[in-house]
Amino acid sequence: GTAPSILEAAGLGGVATFSPNGAMVALAQPTRILLMNTDATNYHEAISFDMVYTYSEWYYIPDVVWFADSSEFRTVIPAHDALGNPSEGTYFWSVPVAGSPVDMAGFIAVPAFQSAPRISPDGLNVAYMSPNGTDSELHLYGFFIGDELYSFYPANQWDLVGWAPDSIGFAYWADDVRSLWFGHIGSA
Repeated sequence: GTAPSILEAAGLGGVATFSPNGAMVALAQPTRILLMNTDATNYHEAISFDMVYTYSEWYYIPDVVWFADSSEFRTVIPAHDALGNPSEGTYFWSVPVAGSPVDMAGFIAVPAFQSAPRISPDGLNVAYMSPNGTDSELHLYGFFIGDELYSFYPANQWDLVGWAPDSIGFAYWADDVRSLWFGHIGSA
């Protein structure tokens, strides 16, 4: 067939996530998420944000999790400078295909380079690490569960790994990255 369209100039790409129905693609970049049809029409900026400082050579690019009906996607945008301003919030966003982004929740999380927030596969919940003195706390946030403190442990001695496909279970490591633990919503 026809050669594919180039959506962004070399070096300006990003991480592409296709909608479940295959009609759209979200292109996550360090300061925005673009949305377009897969034929490159309706190309527009779905949400923009300040670049997240990583204090390193890599750029933070947010995850995009589509709803099953392809009507919207969810994303988490960490604090712009969590070290420089520890009270700056991290935000959980709903981004509809038609309409404006909606800020669903704000919370204080550890800097993204220490632990990136993770969205459940169904897009309803987010797991994140929050600082608390010398500890960090694992929180689960969602519309139906509120902001649930799962557990706490000394900072930098544990971290999230990811969600199970059922969007209820999740994995984390503690003490050693080779020591994996499994938890689930509603159980400490």
